[in-house]
Amino acid sequence: MKKKILITIPNANVKSKISFWKLALKKNNYRIFPVYQWKKRIRPNFFEKVFEKLKIPIDISNFNKNMIQVAKSNADLSFIFIEKGWYIYPSTLKKIRNLSPLAKIIYFSNDNMILSHNNNFFINRIFKLSIFDKINLINIPDYKKFAKKYNSNIHFTDKAYSEKIHFKKFNYKQKYKYDISFVGSCTLDRVKLLTSLESEGFKINIWGYGWENYANQFKRKNTYKGGEVFNNRYRDILASSRINLSFLRKINYDTQTSRSIEIPAAGGLILTEYSSTHKRIYGNLSKYILFRNRNDLINKIKLYSKNEKLRKKITEAVQNKIIKNIKSYEKKIDDILNFDNLDVNKKIFKNSKKKFNFSNVLKKLSHLIKRFYYTKEFTSYDHCKRFCNKKFSNSYDNLILQKIRYKNFFETSNVEKLKSTSFFILRNIVRKIKKNKIKILELGGGYGSDYLNLKKNIRKKYDYNIIETSSVVKIAKEENLNFCKFSKFSKQLFKLNYDLIYTSTTLQYLKNPMQIIKILFKSSAKFIILANNNFSFNPKIFSQYSFFSQNLFTEERYQLQHDSFSNKTILYPNSQFSELKILEIAKESGYKIFKEYNGVENHGKNSYSKSIVFKKI
Repeated sequence: MKKKILITIPNANVKSKISFWKLALKKNNYRIFPVYQWKKRIRPNFFEKVFEKLKIPIDISNFNKNMIQVAKSNADLSFIFIEKGWYIYPSTLKKIRNLSPLAKIIYFSNDNMILSHNNNFFINRIFKLSIFDKINLINIPDYKKFAKKYNSNIHFTDKAYSEKIHFKKFNYKQKYKYDISFVGSCTLDRVKLLTSLESEGFKINIWGYGWENYANQFKRKNTYKGGEVFNNRYRDILASSRINLSFLRKINYDTQTSRSIEIPAAGGLILTEYSSTHKRIYGNLSKYILFRNRNDLINKIKLYSKNEKLRKKITEAVQNKIIKNIKSYEKKIDDILNFDNLDVNKKIFKNSKKKFNFSNVLKKLSHLIKRFYYTKEFTSYDHCKRFCNKKFSNSYDNLILQKIRYKNFFETSNVEKLKSTSFFILRNIVRKIKKNKIKILELGGGYGSDYLNLKKNIRKKYDYNIIETSSVVKIAKEENLNFCKFSKFSKQLFKLNYDLIYTSTTLQYLKNPMQIIKILFKSSAKFIILANNNFSFNPKIFSQYSFFSQNLFTEERYQLQHDSFSNKTILYPNSQFSELKILEIAKESGYKIFKEYNGVENHGKNSYSKSIVFKKI
C-alpha cells in the first residue's frame, strides 16, 4: 500500500515552476497530497511583502487551511514534508499533529535558517517548540550553527538535481547557442563582475530575477535575455552554453548552491567560486572549474574559449563526477524521510518533564474534570455506546489509536516492557501443560506482546491465535505480523481444541460478556484464564473515560504527554459482570477453579477486580 505524504510547495506552482520533491515522491510511488503556497504565482504580492519585512507573514491564500483540510481527510498520513515553511503557523502543525498523529513531520530548507532574513516569528517559534521530527539542511559549515541554537534532529545534505528536469547526458556533438551564460538572481556584486567581464570583450547572456533594473549597465543591448527561467527551458540554456557561470550567495554564507549541481547535471561546463565544499564535491577536477578571483575567472574563460577539446573533456568529467557522487532528488528522498541514522530518534511521545510546568497542571486538572463529567452509569450497553459515540466516535476500535499502539509496540526494543500485568498467570499455567507444542487462543491480545514474552520465557512450540478488533486485525495484516494468527471474533474459533484460552482486561469491553464466557467454557479447553475482570455483585454499565497515552504498552502509559494528540480523549462502554454467575457456568461446563488472584483493574461503582484460572475436570 502506498504511503501517504502531505507536501507543502513554496515558490513553485502547478504549471510554470515544478516542485522537484513532488516529482521525486511521485517516482518513488508515494501517494502525494500537495499543498501549494500559491498555485498561480511563485512570489509574494505587495501586501504579503510588507508583512514579510515585519517578520510576521500573513497567509491570505488559505495555505494553512488547506494543509489542515488534507490532514483532516487523511488521518493515516505517514509523512508531512514541509519545505521552507515561511508562511506556516505553529497552530497549524499542532492541529495536523492532532489529526494525523502517526505522521512524521519533516522539514527541509535550501537556505541558511539561522540568519534573520531567512527566519520569521512563526518559523522561529516552530523550531523552538521542536515540532519537527527531523530537520534537513544543506551541508554548509555556517548552516550547522543551527544545531547549536535549536535542539532538533538535524540531517545535513548536499544540493541535488532532478533526473527528470535537469539531467541531460553530455553530447560531444552538442550545438551551442551561447558562449557564456549566467542564470540567477541579481545582486550588486554580480552586476559589477559581469559588466567587467563584458568590458573584457566576453559575450555574456543573462537570465534571472531583478536584472531588468540593471539591463542598461551592459554595453550589449541583448545581454539581458529575460526574467526567470524554469524546468526544461532552464536545462536547455545550461546545456547549450559553452560556459556557465555560477556564484555563491554571500548573504547566506553559501559554499555551494543549486547551480553547483544542476549545471553539470545538465551537461554544461560550470565555472564557479572556490570554496571548501566545492573542492570536496568536485575533487581533483576543482582546479579546472573553480576560480578564486576575477583574474582567475578571466584566465579560465580564455582557456576554454580557445581549447574546445579540453572544454568538452572537463565538462564530461565533471558531469560524471556529479552523477556518481551526488544523489538526485529521486534518490535523495528516501534519505530525507529516513530516521535510522539520526543521532537522536525522537519518540512519538516525549517524556514528561520533572520540573514544574503550569501547562501540564492545567492538562491534568482538565482530565480530572472530564473523567468526572463523562463517567456515567447506564441501564444498557447500547444506551452507553450511543452516549460514547456521540461524544467521541468509535473510540475503542479507533484505527488511529491502534496505529499509535502498534508504533509504540514496534519501537519498543525491550519485549519485557510489552507484557501485560497478568502475564505471570499465563506463564505459570503454560508451565503446567506438559506438551511440546501448545495451542493457545487469546481474546484481546493486542499485537501479540504476551506471546512474545511467553516465547522468550518458555521455549516451546506454539500455535498462538489472537482475537482482536477490526482495526487491530487490519493493521496486523498490513504489517505482515505472521508470528501469530490474528482474527476478528467468530464462534467457530472456539471449536479448535485449545490447550489454553486466555483473556485479560478484555471481557468488560464486550457487549455481552456473559454470552462470550459461555462460549469460552463450551470450548473444552484444558485451562481457561479470565484475568483482571471487572466484577460486581450488582453489575452495571459505565462509560469509561481515557486518553490515547493511557492505552500504550510501556512505562509512558499513565503519563500525560505534551503532545496534544496523546491527550486526545476517548470514551467507551465498560460492563461489570457477576463472578457468581461465571462460577455457575464453569461448574455446569465441567470446570473447577484452579487458581485465584487479586486483579489490578476495575471500573465503576461497587466493582472489584479478580483473576481466575479454571481447569477442565
